[in-house]
Amino acid sequence: MTATFRKALFLVLLALACGVAHADPLTSCVLNTTAGGGITCNVYQIKSDFTHSQISDAFELPTFVTSGYLVITQDVANESDMSKWIDVVSFIDNGAGRNSSIQLFSIGCNGLNPSYSCFPDYLTVTSAATHAFMNLTGSLTFSPKVYVASFNIYYIYDFPVETPLLPPSGGGTGELQLPEPASLLLLGSGLLVIAGRFARKAKHHC
Repeated sequence: MTATFRKALFLVLLALACGVAHADPLTSCVLNTTAGGGITCNVYQIKSDFTHSQISDAFELPTFVTSGYLVITQDVANESDMSKWIDVVSFIDNGAGRNSSIQLFSIGCNGLNPSYSCFPDYLTVTSAATHAFMNLTGSLTFSPKVYVASFNIYYIYDFPVETPLLPPSGGGTGELQLPEPASLLLLGSGLLVIAGRFARKAKHHC
């Protein structure tokens, strides 16, 4: 195996590794361009150092929104049963009933016991001037939970995400595009062919 081919093979493997394993995207928001204004946000289980966490860091919003809590639960009819809660989104109060940051807490709580112990309790949630309980429809799936509050739209990704989905600027919707193993294999095969041709060409010119 020539040095040129080894170098090309290394680059192929590096490209595949980058395609399979990389940090989760950070929580991000954009201002909507529609007449009503508002913001559209993607909220991830993530810390500011790109570490995946079921207790996310607080991330700044591009504008002020009303402070309070959103609880996603498996049984909205029994909203006080915290064992049924899946996620809590905290719109952190700045002391004036307004908020400019958002934080996600998800079931599991990074291994704490009980698994919902990182959530604010029911009294704290319901004591907030603004709070909402949203029923989880269907089973736990790898798809974002969508919460709409007036002109603000929040896509809540309570699972590890490899490919960031940028929030649409107009408050529209989008689908999460994750790299498929077959696509990565096809890419790697193509790169290997190119690498082989490059190595043979380099050998002929030596």
